[in-house]
Amino acid sequence: MSRDYFCRMGERPDRGYGIQIIFGYTEGDKMYILNGTEYIEQDRHGMMSCEPTLFIRESEKGMLQKFMDALIEFGIRPSRPIVEKSELDAIKYHLEDMRTLVFKGE
Repeated sequence: MSRDYFCRMGERPDRGYGIQIIFGYTEGDKMYILNGTEYIEQDRHGMMSCEPTLFIRESEKGMLQKFMDALIEFGIRPSRPIVEKSELDAIKYHLEDMRTLVFKGE
């Protein structure tokens, strides 16, 4: 049986404004949440009753950027390519220029 890993993020107003991050995996009908260095089994169909794996206060969000940068340096890449709006705009204008050259002969 294979593990299906997940990462869930959300706000925790009861702990002050910030982001909670929960790492875990499902295996069959069971769900496990990373708590410190141990996985704790949780009810897959109910509410999670454990503490988040990581809690970042709003004022410390820059730490998440450093974490993402470190993951990329370590060789871990996003599952989906990330394309910036400026890159899409540049491609769009390039295609418009190419259409002009091809269809209008300019």
